[in-house]
Amino acid sequence: MVPQYALETVHYTDQPQGDNSSSHPQIEIACANCAATKTRCDRQYPCGRCRMKRLSCISRQPRRKRTLRAKSARHAQPSVDGHAEHAQIEGRFTPEGCVGDQDFYGSSQHLNPDPHLGLIFAEHSSPGLSGHLNDSQRLIAADRQLGQPSHHIANSADRALRQGIEADTFQTPGLRLEDLEPPTFNPTQSSGLLEPVARAEPAAEFGLVQQSPENHNGLARNENSSGYPGRGDLEHIYEEDKTALVPDWDHWAICRCLPPPTADPEDRKKSSIMTLEQNFARPGPWTILTGNRRGEQFAPAERFVNVELSEATREWLLMIAQRFMRVAMDVHGLSIDPPSPAPPEVDEFNALGGFIRLPPSEALHEYLETVLTIYEPFYPLVPARILEPNQLAGPQHGRGSNLLLFLMFAFGSMLDPAVKARRFSTALTEICRHSIHDVLEKDSGAPGSGLLFYCSLIFIIKSSFSGDKAHMNIAVAHRHMYLTLMRSVGHFKKPHRQLQPLSSEKEGLKKFWQSWLEKESASRLAYGWVMLETEISLFYDCRPILNTSELEAPLPCSESLWLASHSEEWRENLCKEGSFDDWQVCLDAQPDHSLRSLFQLLMDNELDQLDFQPTILHMRLLLYPLHVLVAELGQLLDSGLVSMQSRWFSSSTMQSSSVLRHEEIRLLLQTWRDVFDRSTGQGARFRAMRNATLTLFHLISLNLFTAFSKLERLARDSFEMLESQSQAGLVSNWIRAPEHAILHCGQVFRLSREMDQGICPIWSAAAIYRATLILWSISIINALSALGHETIDLQRNTGRELVIDQVALQDDDAQRYLRRGDAKPVLTTEDGRRVSLRNPGELLQLGITTVTRHCLATSFSAGIRYKLEEMAKIWEPKHRSIPDQG
Repeated sequence: MVPQYALETVHYTDQPQGDNSSSHPQIEIACANCAATKTRCDRQYPCGRCRMKRLSCISRQPRRKRTLRAKSARHAQPSVDGHAEHAQIEGRFTPEGCVGDQDFYGSSQHLNPDPHLGLIFAEHSSPGLSGHLNDSQRLIAADRQLGQPSHHIANSADRALRQGIEADTFQTPGLRLEDLEPPTFNPTQSSGLLEPVARAEPAAEFGLVQQSPENHNGLARNENSSGYPGRGDLEHIYEEDKTALVPDWDHWAICRCLPPPTADPEDRKKSSIMTLEQNFARPGPWTILTGNRRGEQFAPAERFVNVELSEATREWLLMIAQRFMRVAMDVHGLSIDPPSPAPPEVDEFNALGGFIRLPPSEALHEYLETVLTIYEPFYPLVPARILEPNQLAGPQHGRGSNLLLFLMFAFGSMLDPAVKARRFSTALTEICRHSIHDVLEKDSGAPGSGLLFYCSLIFIIKSSFSGDKAHMNIAVAHRHMYLTLMRSVGHFKKPHRQLQPLSSEKEGLKKFWQSWLEKESASRLAYGWVMLETEISLFYDCRPILNTSELEAPLPCSESLWLASHSEEWRENLCKEGSFDDWQVCLDAQPDHSLRSLFQLLMDNELDQLDFQPTILHMRLLLYPLHVLVAELGQLLDSGLVSMQSRWFSSSTMQSSSVLRHEEIRLLLQTWRDVFDRSTGQGARFRAMRNATLTLFHLISLNLFTAFSKLERLARDSFEMLESQSQAGLVSNWIRAPEHAILHCGQVFRLSREMDQGICPIWSAAAIYRATLILWSISIINALSALGHETIDLQRNTGRELVIDQVALQDDDAQRYLRRGDAKPVLTTEDGRRVSLRNPGELLQLGITTVTRHCLATSFSAGIRYKLEEMAKIWEPKHRSIPDQG
């Protein structure tokens, strides 16, 4: 494919009438192939060398003449020999927009009326997406056959990109590719997240679409295979990335348990783009995830339809990808490599040709499958149980919808253990990152579009837990910018325009349902950012940005309404929830709470007094204001000015107020848990959201009972800081409530093992890391009792064991331990062996094993495993010196 930025004007000169020496017209300068190899050209079209080498002869225009001479180009009718005709391609599109039969290497009876160009574009009669495709078919053919040698595309498209030739697109003189550029973000367009999806017809209309059809190469998918996203592959990823990515792991701004490195980090943002083409030549599969994973995990009522990419959509995405690639190259100062003097037979694909290809369509389909398995259950932002990439791609929604689809590819490929997929994910993320900023800079009204913020949301989620140091730092820093833009646009405010019920059924239920979807999409987008801010500020130990008082947008509705595949199903579910036959009455009776008002009800302990049961998503959102309270109190307690060990009100006013604040937050957390336990639901989506929400609840509680940043400093600064009497006096404030901290850590381990196979959040490894480090710190601090310091006592009443990763927090044994501390807490391994909290070395090994076996196999999980292993090596001599292990 030849994008607009790599094309120049083609110009032919009329041959003198008296010159009959050749039947081929003469051109002004050497053709592109001869110029690339610095070979003398006879300046005929096609030239003798191109005819002999069977190359597509591409003429060039002198740079001083950049205008297209339409008249001469229209009248010039050079003959086309057999070799040039062999390169003609006919693309026939069905009314549905799918590519019909194509012969990429055979001749066509319906040739382009203007055969001057060696780069022939298929003519599309469809007025929609297909009508805008003007791709270089030689590049498309090579893109579809990724296993073929690179010279299939180097002869034409690559050289066109290097020499800068402008194609006469669609036989229209003066028409340039930028004239076909999709419209940019329109500030007046609707803020609906996925308008193509919101406008989708009932799922019955997609009856011909199979969730796991045969791929384009004719190879049937293995429906019985049990390949789950990331399960069982962390060992392979860890060994594969260890050598190349250790510097990145050492420089993370998250999970800082190791001493800071002395070497400067390597900037891989630019290199990821430079090595993108080499990644396509790398041997190995594009995906190792097979099987009908979602069919095995999700019930039919909660299962999404993942529509296959059509050939027309793939060609469109190839063209758009070149535009995004060029933006990233301009930012990094990359340019297309100058032509090499090597003969054309030499493979030139490893050079930076300035274009990007896409993995096979079946691999892209698997990446979207992974998005629906790992991303969508935890960020429910896709409506109507359908993901239609063919409607997302296209010019009708601007660059935003195409960016969204590419970011979904990047997210899914990041979770694929195949090395080619993960390398492709890093490069594609970097390319999309610059395109998002390009939209922000060039389109002043762009922040009003929900699609831009949806793209930004996926980028921040994906990058924050990608394992790539550069993207992790950028994502955490840039989230502040996007949240500020959303504030200015008013995404967190209550909308002024409310949906008006229909006065009659004649106005169209379907139209009203689509308007409702747009309103609901905007609400879910706003609160998707709230969920993301909870995770980033929690795991990165940074201050939350959003204030609870500004979260006034309506809360998302129930899942049954959001997942309704058509308007009739939506109306039936609405009437079922409202217990009325009139759906408009049921709609008026729907609660209209915001997160601010819901949190106020929680603080006033009035949730039980209302006829309103918060959904599991509402409970997940309520964790954010609780997390803000814990973070604010933690900043005061971590300053060392207040000690939680003294509970006498005769102490200073600050200390007394801090103790009261601590108790107030603890009671709020307990109230939240009581309401949460009454939540009901079923299905894999509900279980996934429930386990993730509970895990975050325990981590927020751990921040209330421990000073995690100080414990990480303990791991970095080694054992000597605790042996000094001055530092030992501060230890009591690092672990404020040992029994509570121990039990909450045990629940994190329990939940990680209970999560459905293949359905767990991408930050699950970070949760295990935090629980492991806290238990290890308690074990280390307890060892100070042998040094004469007053610390945590894990040896009291050791006759009764409490298995903290198998008992629920509400059990009587757990509650009795919280009140009395009269049990010996232990954990269990995979084989049932007990791990005592008095053995810090085994606790670290248990964390390593849990990350390896129960978390997604990603570079992020591999980096966390590396950190725990390196920490175990550093502390091994200290572990051996601790008395009475066992």
